[in-house]
Amino acid sequence: MDFVTAIKTCFSKYADFTGRARRSEFWYWYLFTILVGMFSSWIPFASLVTLALAIPKLSAAVRRLHDVGRSGWWVLLNVVPSIICFVLLIALLGSALITLVAAGTYEPEMLIDNLKANIGLCIAYVLSAFASFICTIILIVWWAGDSKPGANQYGENPKGIEA
Repeated sequence: MDFVTAIKTCFSKYADFTGRARRSEFWYWYLFTILVGMFSSWIPFASLVTLALAIPKLSAAVRRLHDVGRSGWWVLLNVVPSIICFVLLIALLGSALITLVAAGTYEPEMLIDNLKANIGLCIAYVLSAFASFICTIILIVWWAGDSKPGANQYGENPKGIEA
């Protein structure tokens, strides 16, 4: 599958979470979303472009997991640690901001003391960031894997079907 065919396929299967997607379809689509994201960062409505591409990007990721014989729910493997990481970061920043506002002044030592007081949150943040990184690596390995030969519970092998 070439670049243009992959883009057409992913747009035609905009919110189709069933079936299977070849490696080339997935990775060309991923490249396309990165390129569009880079170019749209120069325009005022870049967030809308990113949001418009989120559903087909997710559906391509799910179909790719189906192609290697995994459930599409595995795509959440990366979401959960990322959300935890984000929440912990907000908690740390909020705590530091409250400390600074309460003191009415900015002293670097106050921030260090605040981090020491919240060492449990700091450790949890680092662990969740590490877990998110590991989960991302696992998903990349799965997405990069070869198709399971023959039909599986998600459909026929797309390598044998030319679009």
